[in-house]
Amino acid sequence: MTLSCDLHRFIANGSSLEFEYGPHDCAIWPANWCVMRGHSDPAARWRGRYDEAGAGGLVAQHGMLALWTLGMIDAQIPECDEPQIGDVGIVECVTDDGFNQVGAIFTGKRWSALSPKGVFQASMPCIQAWRVG
Repeated sequence: MTLSCDLHRFIANGSSLEFEYGPHDCAIWPANWCVMRGHSDPAARWRGRYDEAGAGGLVAQHGMLALWTLGMIDAQIPECDEPQIGDVGIVECVTDDGFNQVGAIFTGKRWSALSPKGVFQASMPCIQAWRVG
């Protein structure tokens, strides 16, 4: 299978699961992609340790970028300046509760992210990206 075929299938399957903070959310979904690509789990430090009530506190305490940076260091996934297809990043987007940072996967043209309404793709400002593909 090629990277683009794997990515297309992963994105399509992303909406088939119900969004749930902790098991299937905007931070865990791209971490699962990293694991599927053969990397260690960048979400290992926080996976299974929060729910909807705790998600905001976890992010407020540490910040999404700081959590992801630490997770990517743990997983030994390098930063990159120019994301390529299959890379992950922290992007800024409008969410139901304002303008936030979320984890996303780069499709080569746009970022794919997971929301309570399913997977969406858009051009979004990237704060930091890591080489996964």
